Amino acid sequence: MKIGVLKEIHAGEKRVATTPDVTEKLIKFGFDVMVESGAGAGANYSDKSYLAAGATIGRDAKSIWGSSDLIIKVRAPQNNVNTDVHEIEVLTEELVLMTFRYSLDTERDDGEPGFSVSGRGSMVWSGDVEDDLWKIHTQHLSVRLGSGDVLR
Repeated sequence: MKIGVLKEIHAGEKRVATTPDVTEKLIKFGFDVMVESGAGAGANYSDKSYLAAGATIGRDAKSIWGSSDLIIKVRAPQNNVNTDVHEIEVLTEELVLMTFRYSLDTERDDGEPGFSVSGRGSMVWSGDVEDDLWKIHTQHLSVRLGSGDVLR
């Protein structure tokens, strides 16, 4: 299973969904991890530190979205001002999105309440990223959840 780690696009967001130390653990669990170039910069993690942990570096978000089975990010999906494409629009039936729980309970970046993945064919997992990655790995292998499911 390939995990994609995106650079956060929310203005002022400096966090990243995983650190190089956790990335190394995920790789030991058997995951392939691809980190978007610059994803950890705001949190003072260089691309080199992710490479040293065993991750590969993806040049942009499009390459991460297109080649991952699971995307992990801090913030809920939002419109990317650089591409003018909402992250919800790139979710596919095969892709699982994992984000921190609070980010699913807040307003969308356009001021509308919440967001919906219904009809997108995707599953959104909302929980503690580090603790739940192993659980989602085993569930992804053994259980096919319905489209548009949001797990909390």
